[in-house]
Amino acid sequence: MKLTIFFLIFFLLVNTLACNNTSKIETTTEKKLIIAAAANVEPAFTEIAKEFQAETGIEVVFSFGATGMLGKQIENGAPFDLFVSADVKTVESLESKDEILSASKRIYAQGKLVLTWPQDTKQVPLSLEDITKPEFKKIAIATPDIAPYGAAAKESLQNIGIWEKVESRIVYGENVSTVYQYAKTGNVALAFVPLSLIKNGEKFLVIDEKLHKPINQALGIVKRSKQLELAKQFDAFLAGQKGHNILEKFGYRSPVQ
Repeated sequence: MKLTIFFLIFFLLVNTLACNNTSKIETTTEKKLIIAAAANVEPAFTEIAKEFQAETGIEVVFSFGATGMLGKQIENGAPFDLFVSADVKTVESLESKDEILSASKRIYAQGKLVLTWPQDTKQVPLSLEDITKPEFKKIAIATPDIAPYGAAAKESLQNIGIWEKVESRIVYGENVSTVYQYAKTGNVALAFVPLSLIKNGEKFLVIDEKLHKPINQALGIVKRSKQLELAKQFDAFLAGQKGHNILEKFGYRSPVQ
């Protein structure tokens, strides 16, 4: 009889521990958010995600890349919960294909385009027109077809009439992070990048915003997401004061709807 009671107690304890462990695994799984995000937001959103996780306990995993490439991945069924784009057009395109929840689509920030260079160089352009000088042999931009900041760079050069003069010197990067690295490592003389990637102390030239369309950046919740509530929670945090302050810190402006 005592042996039977002992085994009964042991069985109940094992079951309780198993249930607790299963509950913990399920909770961990439920508390994870996967976000596809444009490369330009990496520094800002890494900080935002850290604050968000500290406040909510929700883990955020990012896949950073060119907006166009990420959009294609979502179309092909990639398991993202939220799409953070560098433009509005790509989000609207996915919305029209029933990939994005219409009610979740919104512009979260407006970006700024700048021109940077290897920080140890003595050859620095004083104006955008200066990049036609022969000493600037390689000029990097993100591929315009898939990267909105690359498109803005090309548009700016076309609007001041120097695109054809420098086109043969253009080096394309898949996304703005790659382009920034080209400049940082000295592989190119100049690079068009978002202000958000510029680190404290680095020198750059601001591109006149009148030369290109506004870089309004939109986001949307992926319709097939199994974490809709968590995605909404992250978006609410982003739209709040803490999210706004971090975006502003990295050079973004309040969205122009």
